[in-house]
Amino acid sequence: ILVVVAVNNQQLLCVLSQLEGLAQALWLNPPNTGARIITSILCNPALLGEWKQSLKEVVENIMLTKEKVKEKLRLLGTPGSWGHITEQSGTHGYLGLNRKGLEGWCPPFLTFGLYLSIKLH
Repeated sequence: ILVVVAVNNQQLLCVLSQLEGLAQALWLNPPNTGARIITSILCNPALLGEWKQSLKEVVENIMLTKEKVKEKLRLLGTPGSWGHITEQSGTHGYLGLNRKGLEGWCPPFLTFGLYLSIKLH
């Protein structure tokens, strides 16, 4: 997990831009080792079954975490409809909180929506 704290949104956006470029460079040029590992998993029925089960558990964990966040927001009385949290696919979710909704969650200079990032173990 990487946490970036900046003095203002402009600096935060500059850092985000640099990190996106770095991530894109890493993701678009994966090492050959990964391809060999994937091939060995997909060609071995036992490993393929284990991978599918692990993937199913990860998806269930993500869905449960998003449900918990949505329920916590509801219990806190945070105004708004939070169905979009559980309707989003993927390991990240955009919460869409405004400045008032962010009070007590993070520093006041962050004025845009908060992202939910789920750590996979």
